[in-house]
Amino acid sequence: MENFDISEAVRITTIYALRVLDEILNEEVGSADISPAALKKNTDAIQSSIVKLGKKKSGFSAQELKVIYWAVRDMRDTLSGAIDDADTLDEREVCIKDSRNANAILRFWREVLNSFDEGRKVLAFLNGSP
Repeated sequence: MENFDISEAVRITTIYALRVLDEILNEEVGSADISPAALKKNTDAIQSSIVKLGKKKSGFSAQELKVIYWAVRDMRDTLSGAIDDADTLDEREVCIKDSRNANAILRFWREVLNSFDEGRKVLAFLNGSP
């Protein structure tokens, strides 16, 4: 896969989202919802993606891009849900801003995935298309 430029904000936010997803998946160890093989495949891809992002490298595999998109999408969904739960106007404004930033980062990764055939297949899978 081609290399592409990743801004510092996208890189740092994506690393954070990947760490959260990793924690969530590790809590599901032994759960019937995910097989041990799928768990290992996803957690390995999360770890390698974090390393690449930390070293400011691109050239991600399709599996790495899958977990990146998954992590950022989950983060965006969580932030969007927090808007209604905000107790004050200031908290609500912060949640809206963070949700918009997460949407922008998700669009960046969607564009990356749409730039090659395997990436489009990953997007279709993640979005529930056959």
